[in-house]
Amino acid sequence: MDEKTVISSKAGSASAVDPIYPQNEEDFMTDKMKRRRRKIHAICDKRYRQDQRGGISKSWTHMLVVKLLLRLFKAGFFLGCMYLISCWYRRYQVHQRFAWFYSINIPANAFSSLLAYA
Repeated sequence: MDEKTVISSKAGSASAVDPIYPQNEEDFMTDKMKRRRRKIHAICDKRYRQDQRGGISKSWTHMLVVKLLLRLFKAGFFLGCMYLISCWYRRYQVHQRFAWFYSINIPANAFSSLLAYA
């Protein structure tokens, strides 16, 4: 039998062979850091949700309506821009304009909440 295995009894089986892996201090520290990180993320997520809920409206239904309207108008604007680009430019220019529009739209969406806050 190997030196790194031990015979133990578990529920459901009379005897099983489990490997014993040596753990050092780094493993314990990374586990501790992972637990702390999860806790910090949970706190930040909770605070973000509270701020979002309290900033726009005072009830859940009002917030849902506002989010729905914002998404509806944004989707209509995006499709309208795509239609306008496809009607305005020539056929061989459209793919380049679409690429530019998508490329500019990604950073604009990333900073839209920051600009809306200011």
